[in-house]
Order: sequence, then structure tokens, then C-alpha cells
Amino acid sequence: MVGGGADAGLKQENALRKGVITGIAVLCEMLSGGLFLENVKMEKQRTSDPYPQIVSRILRQGVKGFEAGFWPWGFVLGVTKGAVLGGSRAFFLNLFLDMGLEKSTADITSGFCAGNVILTVYVFNKNKKGGGKENSVFLIKKKKQNK
Repeated sequence: MVGGGADAGLKQENALRKGVITGIAVLCEMLSGGLFLENVKMEKQRTSDPYPQIVSRILRQGVKGFEAGFWPWGFVLGVTKGAVLGGSRAFFLNLFLDMGLEKSTADITSGFCAGNVILTVYVFNKNKKGGGKENSVFLIKKKKQNK
């Protein structure tokens, strides 16, 4: 409902608090198996070994194998990704609610915007690491079309 109806009195979300909470939630996801699955995926791409072989090779190392790569880079990635996602979603939710959008519409739209913030940060970071624009998602697609 535009113009502030039943949703006009909703409490604003604190973007900093949401960022901290989401950062912690992403860390919990990583420690409870998310990082393990990410490592299995990368090992599959690197070796093309069957999944059961990859999983047993990683799990033979115990906790060290299950959480391989967590400290310090997995921790940094989890906190920053979670903080950016949670904080930007809260920021956009407040913005859309102030504009008078209905809560459900503002929820969906703010989630979409937060996803785009993460995508932008990710593409920028890849371009920066890869030496520039040649690694951009858009230029890779263009190169494939020119072949």
C-alpha cells in the first residue's frame, strides 16, 4: 500500500545491528558445513575425482580437514559477506518502508537490492584481483558471444 497504511508504524531496522547478526549467522553456516561443502566443490573442480573419494580424503583429516581454510580467510569472508548482506538489506528495507511500500513488497525488494550489492562487491573484487576489466562477468559473456 503506497502512502502509508497499516505498515506506516513499523519499527526501523538498525543496519549495523543487522550486519553484525548476519555476519555471525554466516560464520555459523560456514562452521556447520558450508565451508566443507565449498571445499568439496573446489576439490571436485580441481581434480575431477568422484565425490565419495574427495569427501573421505577431506574427512580423514578430522576437524582440520572439515574446517580447512576457515582461519583467517574464511572468517574474514564470512563476516564481511554477512555484514554487507544484512546491513544493506536493513538499509534498503528502511528506505522502501519510508517510501510507503507495503512490508511484504519492501521485504522482497530490499532482499533483491542487498543481493545486487553483494554481486557488485564480488565482481569489483574479482576485477581488482584479476588485474582489471578482462575478468568482468559482462566481458566474459561478450567474449563468448564473439567466438
